[in-house]
Amino acid sequence: MSSTQVSNTSKSWTKGSNLGETEILASSPYLIFDTQYEKLRVTGVDCDVAVLIAVGIDREVNRRILGESVELKDAELHWKEFLDCLVRRGIRGVEYIVSDDHPGLKAARRAVLTGSKWQRCQNNLVQDAMKQAPSSL
Repeated sequence: MSSTQVSNTSKSWTKGSNLGETEILASSPYLIFDTQYEKLRVTGVDCDVAVLIAVGIDREVNRRILGESVELKDAELHWKEFLDCLVRRGIRGVEYIVSDDHPGLKAARRAVLTGSKWQRCQNNLVQDAMKQAPSSL
């Protein structure tokens, strides 16, 4: 499957949702970024795709999905395009970001959301630590 096919499929998913690229976003001081890999079948071909997700949390602790993007992988280029889209839609006032330690996301958030504090997702940190621990004592 080509990247164009994945992109076109992603656009068709968002046409009827409130997560499209035209919705104007408000201030979200806290953001959570994550990637989830899903199987996608297009014209009889299965492939794994990365679903990039942004969740915003306002000062009253209300959570809202701000955007999603389906890509072939969660590379820096894809994260940068995704974050640029959030900025074009008006995301502002970002103070604190929580995400995994993925190099592509790290580089993209440093380039696009400069000045925001970052914390590694504690769940990912524990999972990585468990991988390093001996399997039997």
